[in-house]
Amino acid sequence: SGSSGIDGTSGSSGIDGTSGSSGIDGTSGSSGTDGTSGILAYDVTNISAEYTGLTSDQYIRASGSSYNIYLPATSASGKLLIVKNIATGTITLVGIGGDLIDGVATKDIATSYNSLSVVDVATGYWEII
Repeated sequence: SGSSGIDGTSGSSGIDGTSGSSGIDGTSGSSGTDGTSGILAYDVTNISAEYTGLTSDQYIRASGSSYNIYLPATSASGKLLIVKNIATGTITLVGIGGDLIDGVATKDIATSYNSLSVVDVATGYWEII
């Protein structure tokens, strides 16, 4: 019988491929700016005698003796108006044109250094807060 053939040599292994590079991280966004502080400032109107309020009034300081302050006409604006009595007598707030202040035509601030804050909540109506 014939002789067996010689086994061939094994082939070499293939070369591993290189790994891909990592992706680049995105840059971080910048921080937001700080907000302004919560300081609330009012325009101050100083009066010492009868006065008809303006829609631009925010804070009325009433000095002197007793008299009326006629509130501006309402318009459901949501506007806040603060009135402080620094007078020696009674300051009377008066709704004009039929406007009411918590259901009445007038409201007194009878004691010095007391105040009333009213909001224009509806046409014809100031509400004390």
